[in-house]
Amino acid sequence: MILTPETLANVVHAPAMIETVEASHMLMDKAYGSDALRDPLQSKGMKARIPLRSNWVTPAAYDKELYKKRHRVENFFETIKRIQHNTTRYDKTDVSFRALSCSASALYPS
Repeated sequence: MILTPETLANVVHAPAMIETVEASHMLMDKAYGSDALRDPLQSKGMKARIPLRSNWVTPAAYDKELYKKRHRVENFFETIKRIQHNTTRYDKTDVSFRALSCSASALYPS
């Protein structure tokens, strides 16, 4: 888990996260669909399962059925937001936010 400022795009830290993952496929949303991220995925032998943004000229394939399963990830983040709002009224420190995120991760049904 990497904590970043709210104003920083998540894709900035994606290459560092990829280095710690062993997988055959990487399922990400459109925000991560750049060549700068696809190249490290390919070098690690992972297949990028990232839909194209509307401004892409070169087509890239992705599995639409697999991508539909991403809703579980989105539901997880919605759960964290709900817990955060109801229990702490926005955490003031990185430590308390990380603790809340880890607790929600442990409690969230997979």
